[in-house]
Amino acid sequence: RFGIMRGREFTMKDAYSFDRDAAAASVSYQAMFAAYKRIFDRFGLKYRAVAADSGAIGGELSQEFQVIAATGEDAIVYCPGSDYAANIVLATSAAPGPRPAATQALAKTPTPGKSTCADVAELLGLPLQRTVKSLVLATDETNAAGEVVRSTVWLLLVRGDHDLNEIKAGKVPGL
Repeated sequence: RFGIMRGREFTMKDAYSFDRDAAAASVSYQAMFAAYKRIFDRFGLKYRAVAADSGAIGGELSQEFQVIAATGEDAIVYCPGSDYAANIVLATSAAPGPRPAATQALAKTPTPGKSTCADVAELLGLPLQRTVKSLVLATDETNAAGEVVRSTVWLLLVRGDHDLNEIKAGKVPGL
């Protein structure tokens, strides 16, 4: 995992094509990808083209060219032995394996005035990763006019030392 450095001001370029079909769009994409590689190579930069979320605009082809640096505002993950690279928001991970059996019986423990996992962990003398936080989210279904026709409320449980990645959560089937 490495940081990506962005200056106070930077130029961002998005490229779109208006191709007839997906095959033609792929040809356009590969031409733009090759052009960016030539530019970064000519500058002599150590970089990775990382998988990126295409956001509200959509589309299946989306990458960011990011220069490898020890500092910066963004983080990426990549495998030096393969072509895999993604920004931290889109990076895939292995599903957790089977959980071991409980080693202690469930016990209700009062935590008066403690509203964060860090506060509860400190009170109970536990590492933060042994806590769980519950997050409530709502998703809306809209009709063709953009009016909300149905809302669904979700309760997500996240390990206390982790943050919710909304883009990844949005890709969970049914959410």
